[in-house]
Amino acid sequence: MPARSTPFQKLVLHLQEQLVPTASVIESAPLVHRLTGEKREVDVVVRATVGEHPLVISLECIDHSRAADVTWVEQMKSMHDHLETNRLVLVSRSGFSEQALTLARSLGISTYTPDEACAVT
Repeated sequence: MPARSTPFQKLVLHLQEQLVPTASVIESAPLVHRLTGEKREVDVVVRATVGEHPLVISLECIDHSRAADVTWVEQMKSMHDHLETNRLVLVSRSGFSEQALTLARSLGISTYTPDEACAVT
């Protein structure tokens, strides 16, 4: 599977590298689907070990002019249900619809925009 990338995805990658300098941060990382055995591409994967426990944080990025909607949240949740993802983070350049935010929160999915990430001090 050839790696696919966008400038927005690269921005998220570099942001994660700065936030977690001791972790392995990989762009367009292949994760194996537990049911099919096929590799699925994840935009950015952060791998770290906490104590004795390996942790996989998967970030999916969307760079549209409109806010990410509930359908995208559902699609990403469904895909990551069968990957080794311990924590799913959705990143949207244009934000999220209220319905998408409500669904993400209720499913335990983190969301952020580049503006929100830059506001963290």
